[in-house]
Amino acid sequence: MNNTGIATFANDCVFTTPNPAQAKNPQVRNSIDGFPCLLYINDELEGVYTFNLDRYSTNSLGYDTTQFPKCLSYEISANSDSTAGAFVPWTTATGKTEIDYLSADFRCRFPDSRANGDDDFAELKRLVDWVGNATDDMFREQIEQYFNLEYLIRYYLTVQLFGLIDNLGKNTMLTTFDGNVWYMQLYDCDSCTGLD
Repeated sequence: MNNTGIATFANDCVFTTPNPAQAKNPQVRNSIDGFPCLLYINDELEGVYTFNLDRYSTNSLGYDTTQFPKCLSYEISANSDSTAGAFVPWTTATGKTEIDYLSADFRCRFPDSRANGDDDFAELKRLVDWVGNATDDMFREQIEQYFNLEYLIRYYLTVQLFGLIDNLGKNTMLTTFDGNVWYMQLYDCDSCTGLD
């Protein structure tokens, strides 16, 4: 229930400035959508479940290469503070190719051509390298060339407010509509408010 409840709260109350897809279609969401329900089978309560459009419901999230030819979305799947998912740039010391290093922590969700393996991770590499190598001054001066700053701040405030301990290193989505500026989007909010 927390998953869809917090995602709905984030969509409706946190990310109030439309992203590029929402500017074209107000029905587009910034997070998964759904609602909790009680499941009964043969009059016996089986528990609380959710009906939801998950992180792969790309239409509901506004991913569209016709309107946004450079639209990309990745989920972060790292529980690490020393790999690409923690914005640590690749080096030969990792013992992996650069593609293997990035693909270990980032899973492409959109577009299908890249999600199915035809991905060079160029846009993501640009982001990871910049975050990992930026000085404090560079970070302040250039951040809006890499992230939508409002979305980034609101994302981190939401994570802190709800204790979304499973989000910072994984279970979030990074989406760009132009190939340069990235938007943080929530999808996995079940480990919250001390429920871990």
